[in-house]
Amino acid sequence: AFRLKLVEQILASGVSIWLVESDSTWFQNPAKFLLNFKDMDVITGQDALLEDAYPEAGNMFLNASSRHALLMIKDLRAEQEEALSKLQSGDVGNRGNEMLMLPTHLKKLRWSFFPRTSFVGGLWYKNESFRAAVSPVVIQNNWIIGNDAKIERAKLWKHWFIQDDFTC
Repeated sequence: AFRLKLVEQILASGVSIWLVESDSTWFQNPAKFLLNFKDMDVITGQDALLEDAYPEAGNMFLNASSRHALLMIKDLRAEQEEALSKLQSGDVGNRGNEMLMLPTHLKKLRWSFFPRTSFVGGLWYKNESFRAAVSPVVIQNNWIIGNDAKIERAKLWKHWFIQDDFTC
C-alpha cells in the first residue's frame, strides 16, 4: 500500500516512474525499449510464458504525461486498501496483491508489454523451452517463495553478485 501511495505522489508531481523490484537481474540497460512506446500510458513486463498475457507490477513504466496512468494508480490503490482493510489476520496471501488487480485497471488505458522475449519473469528459470525462445534483457526472479530461495536460485544461475564481504 505504501508503494502505491508513493507512486501516486510521484506521478502527481509530473515525474514518470519505472517501477522495478530488487530481485531483477539486468543484463543491459533496458531504457532504449521505452522509445518504442511513446504514446503509451503504461508499459509492463510479461509475467508468464510467451503465449500468455499476464502483466506484472514488478517491472512497469508509468508515463506521467498521461493523466490516465495517475488515475489508474489511484483506482488500484483504492482497491488494494479496501482489500487490505478487510483482512482479519496478518496473513495477506494474495489478497491486496496489486499485481493480481492490475489487469482490470489496465483495460482503462493505453498500455503494452515490454518486448516479451526481452523482459521475462521467473518462469525463465523453470522452463527450458522458454529459455531457448527468449533473449532476456531483464529477468524478474519471481515464481519462487522466500528470500533465501531467491538468493540460492540467483547464485545457481550466476545472477548473484554480492560476495561474502558485501562487495560486488
